[in-house]
Amino acid sequence: MIQPAFLKHGDTVCILAPGRKLDAKSIETSVAIIQSWGLNVTLSYNLLSDTHSYLSGTDAERLSDFQKALDDSSVKAVICARGGYGTTRILDLLDFSTFQKSPKWICGFSDVTALHLKLQSLTIQSIHAPMPVQFPKTEFADS
Repeated sequence: MIQPAFLKHGDTVCILAPGRKLDAKSIETSVAIIQSWGLNVTLSYNLLSDTHSYLSGTDAERLSDFQKALDDSSVKAVICARGGYGTTRILDLLDFSTFQKSPKWICGFSDVTALHLKLQSLTIQSIHAPMPVQFPKTEFADS
């Protein structure tokens, strides 16, 4: 298995929502917590899109955000903001060719598990982990 480089102080992570939508307030605490770990945080362009009733943007918007994060060499980890449903709708449309040359951590669970399985088939490690929308409700908030 290929292991992406461990994150270090000053690295940039991108928070995006490949599935269900969220509101700005639910992500603010998470950003502050991740920044307190010494990481820089970028939010995907369509993270808070309201163009879909349930999902965090249209399939095209979510696909665009994920592809940009996969291809951006300055992003060292992609953290999925929340689970739900929607990742599987874009999974087969993602191009992993650049990512395979320079892998980065992909973090999340729930419907993101389908993405973990795809990465496993590419022999690239990923992280099944709590997602930012949960941070205010967990011990992370006290870290």
